[in-house]
Amino acid sequence: MMRAPFTALLVLVSGYVLWSFAFVAMYAGHALSCTADGTRMMFGVAVATWTPALAYVVHFLAHIGLIAWIWRSFPRGDGAGGLLWRGAFALAVTAAAAAATLVTGLPILLVSPCR
Repeated sequence: MMRAPFTALLVLVSGYVLWSFAFVAMYAGHALSCTADGTRMMFGVAVATWTPALAYVVHFLAHIGLIAWIWRSFPRGDGAGGLLWRGAFALAVTAAAAAATLVTGLPILLVSPCR
């Protein structure tokens, strides 16, 4: 159970901190793989696409794990099984961050690498 206000604040910002890590990892991975040898192919796909795709999947799974942790760790309400307002708000903010990770990661996977 979460009691400390500082911990609650960390939970609220953790989704967007994770989004920023994902954004940097995807685009930096794309740039670095293009400078190394982005035209090399692996399983029929350019390596410059695999690198950000791996970062994309890892960070999105981390978002899912964070959402599951918030769901389990915040106290429930009046016996109806719903989260209290702090947990519901934290869950909504983290879900919005996960959606932002999806939206900002798709272009790098759809665009031709290293041109």
